[in-house]
Amino acid sequence: MAENSIIRSFFDISIEHFPDRSARWLLQYKENVQGLSEIIANELVHLIDFDQLSLLNRSFVAENLQAKEADILYSVPFRDGLESNELLIS
Repeated sequence: MAENSIIRSFFDISIEHFPDRSARWLLQYKENVQGLSEIIANELVHLIDFDQLSLLNRSFVAENLQAKEADILYSVPFRDGLESNELLIS
C-alpha cells in the first residue's frame, strides 16, 4: 500500500491529465525529439543539428495577436551553419 502512494507522489499529477501531458514529458529530452523525428521525417534528420536543439517558451503571441500555447516548442538549426536556417518543432 505504501509503495503505491510513493509511485503516485512521484507523478504529482492526477491521471486525467496524463494524455495531455505525457507527450510533453517525453519530448522534454533532446534524444526523444531526435528519435521521433527519425520516425516521422527520417529524410530530414541528417539536415538538422540536434546538438543545438533549444527549448523555447511555449507561450507566444501569434501574428494575429491571439495568444497561443504549444505543448512544447524547440528551435533547432539546420547543419549548414547558416543562422537564418532555423526550424521550429512543436
